[in-house]
Amino acid sequence: MSNVSVAAEWQLLYNRYYRKPELYPMRWKHVDLARNKVAAAPFGGPVAVIRDDSKIVQLHGESALRKLRLFTCSGHLLADTVWRHPGGRLIGMSWTDDHTLVCVVQDGTIYRYDVHARPIEPNLSLGKECFENNVADCTFWGNGVVCITEANQLFCIADFKNPNSVKLADPGIVEPPRCMAVIEPQYTVSGNVEVLLSVGDGGEEDAAVLVVEEDGVQRLGVGMLRGPLQKMVVSRDGKWLASFTHDGRLLVTTSDLTGIIIERECESALPPEQLAWCGMDAVLLYWDDMLLMMGPDGDPVHYLYDEPIILIPECDGVRILSNTSMEFLQRVPDSTVSIFTIGSTSPAALLYDALDHFDRRSAKSLYVSNFDMSANADENLRLIRSSLPEAVEACVDAAEYLGMNQEVVIMHWACAKITASLAIPDATLLEILLDKLKLCKGISYAAVAAHADKSGRRKLAALLVEHEPRSSKQVVPLLLSIGEEDIALMKATECGDTDLVYLARPLARDLFITYARFEATMPKSVISSELSSLTLTFIPIASIKVCTYSFKGCDVTH
Repeated sequence: MSNVSVAAEWQLLYNRYYRKPELYPMRWKHVDLARNKVAAAPFGGPVAVIRDDSKIVQLHGESALRKLRLFTCSGHLLADTVWRHPGGRLIGMSWTDDHTLVCVVQDGTIYRYDVHARPIEPNLSLGKECFENNVADCTFWGNGVVCITEANQLFCIADFKNPNSVKLADPGIVEPPRCMAVIEPQYTVSGNVEVLLSVGDGGEEDAAVLVVEEDGVQRLGVGMLRGPLQKMVVSRDGKWLASFTHDGRLLVTTSDLTGIIIERECESALPPEQLAWCGMDAVLLYWDDMLLMMGPDGDPVHYLYDEPIILIPECDGVRILSNTSMEFLQRVPDSTVSIFTIGSTSPAALLYDALDHFDRRSAKSLYVSNFDMSANADENLRLIRSSLPEAVEACVDAAEYLGMNQEVVIMHWACAKITASLAIPDATLLEILLDKLKLCKGISYAAVAAHADKSGRRKLAALLVEHEPRSSKQVVPLLLSIGEEDIALMKATECGDTDLVYLARPLARDLFITYARFEATMPKSVISSELSSLTLTFIPIASIKVCTYSFKGCDVTH
């Protein structure tokens, strides 16, 4: 894979590269995001879709009854159910951390569903005041929600596992706020949720952000803001606030509005439909046909769309859901940039280049001989010898990023390392191998040990198998084949598999054969009458190697 082909899809934003591959096409049919409310769970979880009852839409022959439909993140239908709930229009819905779908309606009732679209009882309520004044808007986080009523009062459920509705302090405003955001409880000094409300009628003197908690209200940003903020979103760690101003600027400040980090002109004075963080280094602004990615400096990156999209923030980027596809916009990892940036001379890039020359040494070439290719590879390796461990680690990281199976890459490296390290002592080589093998959870130490055994390094194989967390049918036979009977018995006993215990303890087999032969020589009547006097004692502990049995006073010990 050439550096040019890998880096061709990257976009440079300030001093960092980003890419936006398609994860998969959406398998659903007749789903138009513009006509529906959508809630997508993070980490590739389910997607909930229901017709937006706040919009006038043409039904196109479908039933007037609204259906709540749940899909996988690739658009396969999981379940659906007819929406028959009273309480006014649906204000908002979101998935909790345990994949419960939470739906807030106008009268303050909260309906819940599992991933199979089955209702979860009982329904919850935000209280009498919400019922009387109607919920106007809501904002979700993890396992909580904050709602604001048409009377501009705030109510909070901090944790749906303990769903108590709490009224927050009166913000003291007459007009509804321009926008609302929350700082999650885990990132606040008080340990309670903080609600940010943008207020002001357009003048610089009264523009501010109210921070509302259960026991008080603070007024922030006075004198710093030139006008009211139209959109706000808090970063995942609660430290930064990205906002879109009344005059078309992207403003990034500390979450307490004490300092300005970024202030940049946008290409539209109209507020974006969506505003989201992409990791911690970029902010996304979406209008109806354009997605704009902005960083601390440099030219923004433009992505054009001819269909509506939904931005789904993740810890390491943003998934982009459209009618036809799911994409993932992310920062390219530093290890990958160091290898594939055109012209890179980093140790990892030289190592990759050496591999490329080595792989092509047996190919027919009209321009470069096989000897020259090998010479180039050897020269690169000499240049990076002192930085080889770091180069290898960067290449492993890059392989995972490029879609290669990390376990396969590390396994291949470990086996090649064993083959090429005949002069390295077992204990030293073990530490080198473990340092890389631990990067991949679930990797098979037994498979690497098998290769060590085939390479004539039986002691190294035994040391590697000791780190295998799974006592499996592959591990026990391997231990037996290299003469580690005690460890084999211990592994077999740990997993509780009697077949493996029997395999690991040949003495048990010998005992059974002795007893069977003895039984065959005795009359059945004698066996029946004396069976109760037979005792067999097996102690499957590796440190005890004695097994005894007695029959009519005859003791035999193995």
